[in-house]
Amino acid sequence: MVASVPRPTSEVAKARQRLYRLNQRYQTALGSANNAKNNAENTLLSKEERDKFRNSYQKYQQEIESLKAEMIKEERIISRSKRGEEEVELRKEVRELQSKYDAKLDKRSPEALELKSQLDSKKERLDALSGAKQAPAGIEAAGSRFLEERGAVTPSEVKKTDVTDVGIGGPVVTGGAGAGSSAGATAGVTTGKTTGETKKEVKKTPEQLYQEALVLAQDKYNMPDIIFNNVPSLGKILEQFVNGKIDANGFRTRVESDIWYRQNSDSIKKRYLQLFNYEDLKKKGQAVGTSSFEQEIKNIIEDVQAKAVTVLGSRITDEEAVEQIAKDLYLYGLERSDVEIRQRIAKYVKPTISRIAGVATEGFGGEAKTNYDALYATSKANGFKLDDVLPRLSTGKPMDTTSILQGIATGKLDVNRIQDDIRRLAAVGQSDFVKEQLAQGFDLETIYAPYKTKMASVLEIVDPDTISINDPALRMGITKEGDMNLFDYEKALRKDKRWQYTENAREEAADALDTILKDFGFRR
Repeated sequence: MVASVPRPTSEVAKARQRLYRLNQRYQTALGSANNAKNNAENTLLSKEERDKFRNSYQKYQQEIESLKAEMIKEERIISRSKRGEEEVELRKEVRELQSKYDAKLDKRSPEALELKSQLDSKKERLDALSGAKQAPAGIEAAGSRFLEERGAVTPSEVKKTDVTDVGIGGPVVTGGAGAGSSAGATAGVTTGKTTGETKKEVKKTPEQLYQEALVLAQDKYNMPDIIFNNVPSLGKILEQFVNGKIDANGFRTRVESDIWYRQNSDSIKKRYLQLFNYEDLKKKGQAVGTSSFEQEIKNIIEDVQAKAVTVLGSRITDEEAVEQIAKDLYLYGLERSDVEIRQRIAKYVKPTISRIAGVATEGFGGEAKTNYDALYATSKANGFKLDDVLPRLSTGKPMDTTSILQGIATGKLDVNRIQDDIRRLAAVGQSDFVKEQLAQGFDLETIYAPYKTKMASVLEIVDPDTISINDPALRMGITKEGDMNLFDYEKALRKDKRWQYTENAREEAADALDTILKDFGFRR
C-alpha cells in the first residue's frame, strides 16, 4: 500500500481520475437503465408502473449520453499524452543507437553503417513527432509543456544535435557526436551537458514520479492505481520507485517478476479490477447492485444455488459462503465449470429434516442421493455390501454416507464405473452365460429372478426379496455346467432342509403315511 505517497497532480493524472469516476457513474447508470427497461417491458406490472419505469429509462439514457460526452473529452486529454510517451521512447532509442554508433572505431564498417541508418531513421521520426520539421511552433510548444510538467529539460533548452531522454526514472541529456555518451540517469536525478554549458540537476517530486509510474503501469500493463492500492506486493514496488529506491528499469523488472502479476492473465486482472472497484464503491456506500461485478456475482450465485438444488436436493443456507464461492469462481474464470461448482458445493451435503406422519426424520436428497441409491441397489443385486466395492478413507475405515454422497457430488466417485466394477467382480467363477449377461449390464438379481421365484414358491417364502443372491440353494440353479430347467430345480430344492418345514412337505408326508397304512390294511 502506498497511502503515504501524494496523489499525482498533473493534468493527465487529473483527467485519468475524472475518467475513472465518470466510468463508475456510467456503469451504474447503464445498470439502472437496463433494470428500468426490463421493468418497462414487464407485462405483469400495471400500465402506470410501466410508464414510470419508461420515464426513468429515458432519464438514464440522457445521463448516459451526457457521461459519454464527458468521457470522450477526458480521453482526448489523455490521448494527447500518448504522443509525448512515444517521443520519450524514441529519444531513448536514439540515445542507445548514438552510443553504439559512437563506440564504433570504423565508421565505414557494415555494422556502423547499419547503426547510422537506424539512427537517422529514428531521428527523422523524432523530428517529425516533436514538430521540428512539420509544425515547430504549435507542437514544439505542446511538447515543451509536456516536458516542463514533468520537470524535464525542454527542446528549446537543448540543441538539435543533442538527444534528450525524458522517461520514467528521470530525463537524460547526452551530447551529440562530439559529446560521447557519458550522461546517465537515476530515479529523480538528471545530469547532462549541452554545448558550452552544464544543465542544473533536476530532481522530480514524489507526485511526478507517482504519476509517471502510473502512466507506465496503465499503458504497458493496463493496471490503474487501484490495482497497486489493493495488491500489497505491487504497492510495495510503487512505493520503492516513488521514494527513489529503484529506477525505471527496476520498476518494470519488479512488476514483471511479481508473483501476482505473473500468476494472473490479463482477463483475470480485469476481473480483479472489477472486484476492487466494487469494494471501493461498497466502502463509500455507493454499491447498489447495478455495477457489472455485482450483476455477474448475482447471476453466479443463482447458478450455484440451482446446482445445489439439483445435486444436494436443497439450496445452501449460508448466504455469505455462497457469495464467496461466486466471487472465487468469477475471479478465476470458473463460473461455467460444472466440475468446479460441484467441488465447491459438495461440502454442504448434509441430511435434510422432514416430517413423516408427524415424526421428524433425516434424509438426503437430490442427484447425489439418487446416484447413491443406484449404487447401493447394484451392490445388493450382485451380492455385495457397499463397503466392499468402495475405496476406504485414509484412516482405513469404510466411507460413511456423507463421504459417499460428497464423493458422488464432486465426481470423485464415478457411479457408472463403480457399477461396472461390481458386475465384473460378480462375474468371477460364474458360467459363460452369466458372465455374458453381466457384461451387458444385467445384475445377478435379474439373471436369477426365475429361480428366486421358484425357490420362494417351493420353500414357501412369503417375500422373494428376502432371499439373498448368495443363497446356495438359489445359486445352484445356474452352474458352470449350465442353467438348470425349473422342473429339475424344483426337485433339487426339495432336498433343502428348509423344505421339510413347509406345508407341502407336511401334506406330502401325510399322504405317504396314509398310503402305507392302507397298504398294510390299517386303513381303508
